Amino acid sequence: YDWDVANEPMGYDRKSEYKDYLIYRLYGADYVKKAFEFAAEALDRLGSDAKLFLNETKVVNNTIKADYTYNLIKSFLAQGIRVDGLGIQSH
Repeated sequence: YDWDVANEPMGYDRKSEYKDYLIYRLYGADYVKKAFEFAAEALDRLGSDAKLFLNETKVVNNTIKADYTYNLIKSFLAQGIRVDGLGIQSH
């Protein structure tokens, strides 16, 4: 099993690293980080081996979005935040 912890959080251009979602406005840039931390904690409590994914689109044809996504995951892993995979949407 897997869990799409965050769906399409990254921005498309240099104006903003994150999309202007309501959750971003309420909780700021750390909302994706917190979501992964909460999800990992929940799986640990449940004893689940489900994988945690960041789901994103247009990372193949938009280098800005690809860079944002890569840097986010790299940063999370460096901080010990669990990210098991990247879902790449192709629709």
